[in-house]
Amino acid sequence: MSLWAWNRWSLLGPLLALAGGLLFLSTTSQLQQTERAVKPWDPDLSVVLPAPVAAVMAGGDPYLAANMQVIRGLVVSTHLDSPEQKALFARLLTNASELNPAHEDGYYLAQALLPWNGYVEENQAIQAAAGEARPWDWLPVFFQAFNRYYFLKEPGPASDILRQAAERASPKNRPALLANAARWRAAGRDPQQALRVIRAMLAAHPSGPLNRELQARETQLQGLLRLREAAAAYRQQRGGSPSSVADLVGHAGLERVPRDPFGEGYVINEAGRVVVTPPKPLRQKPQLPAQMR
Repeated sequence: MSLWAWNRWSLLGPLLALAGGLLFLSTTSQLQQTERAVKPWDPDLSVVLPAPVAAVMAGGDPYLAANMQVIRGLVVSTHLDSPEQKALFARLLTNASELNPAHEDGYYLAQALLPWNGYVEENQAIQAAAGEARPWDWLPVFFQAFNRYYFLKEPGPASDILRQAAERASPKNRPALLANAARWRAAGRDPQQALRVIRAMLAAHPSGPLNRELQARETQLQGLLRLREAAAAYRQQRGGSPSSVADLVGHAGLERVPRDPFGEGYVINEAGRVVVTPPKPLRQKPQLPAQMR
């Protein structure tokens, strides 16, 4: 290698680092100003560099580049007043995740704002990357489960993911997570599958508070299956769907409506199927704070 070539490449790193440092200081100064008072939207915030370019601007350091993206995201998060600004915020945090998926502030900030503003899938990708990059951390996996349950209305898959979060959690938090996983599974569409999962969990936890919770959930699902047998007999005999679970008494040998140990009860849904009364987040759309609508 010639002396000129060596000098050129030896100077490239410091020059890139200097350029990245200047950009970092500029962004940090902007953040400090925003903390004092929310200023009008700065058009410069709308410029989002692709992740590889952002890394080059940070002197080739993807971790520094991710920090810069998250800091800009914090600035933008105070201006989520239009679809364009929300899209910009999502791109910034997606870039940060690509540069450093293990960035803790990045996945926290994403969960706090993205799904509530309609960017559920983008947030799920960020949480999935964080969960893979941080195998000791149960929170990104928990956030994925919560989003599948609350925003996507998929309690069955959410239950499976929540059980993965429980495996990472501390012994103190694990029982509560597993209990919720059982509850979400019971709210799914296939009670037979839910019953198999809960019985497997019972075998793994033969005693303690979680065992009692799972036993109650097993009883609830058995009642649901019994009611569905009665509903099938009702439709065969009368040619239509029942209007309430009370109509099922006397069909397929059902003497009374089974007691739900959780007090949630059973209802006939819009499709005419007997279901466990859905938990509140599955019965209604989430109500967003006024400033996020």
